[in-house]
Amino acid sequence: MSAEAWAREYWGAVEAILRMKGESFESWLGAEGSKAPAKVLTQAKEALEWAVKDRIVRCKEDFEKKNPDPTKRAQKVKDTEQFRYWEWPQRKDLAGDGLDKHKCPACTAFGMLTGSLWNEEVSEDQDEEDPTTEWVDLTYVVEEFLCPTCGLRLFGTKETQAGEMPGEFTQTEVREREFGEEYNNE
Repeated sequence: MSAEAWAREYWGAVEAILRMKGESFESWLGAEGSKAPAKVLTQAKEALEWAVKDRIVRCKEDFEKKNPDPTKRAQKVKDTEQFRYWEWPQRKDLAGDGLDKHKCPACTAFGMLTGSLWNEEVSEDQDEEDPTTEWVDLTYVVEEFLCPTCGLRLFGTKETQAGEMPGEFTQTEVREREFGEEYNNE
């Protein structure tokens, strides 16, 4: 690993630990000592944002070159409105617990967001016709984006944030209600 990559990863980990403790570089290293690590992280963030934006532009240009007719290109994008991402075979190659669709920043077609389950809450909305079920809102933290139309792939929360993807998505699941243990009534 290069010294630059090591420093970026090291100071990123230190910053995460300090944030968890409610501290900062400045509180840990002092005002003067905190400048160098902060600069390393700022430069790394800017480089990542530039790389992601460049990847988006290249995917858009490649998509337009492969589909030079604007009418056919628009139709290809429109066809993705009915995209059934859960049936797409390559979804198994994606990390995460949940899937959702989202517009691609490169070609505007629908692609897939994947995320890790972060939170579950029983929804206030319920099916009044079926008291044995409950609706549960599942919140996922976005970890990856893949567009099957143009091939854009953003991996990790830093890349998805740089690509202006949402940080999380929510899905609702219907489950059987859990009732307490049965009494020993015979």
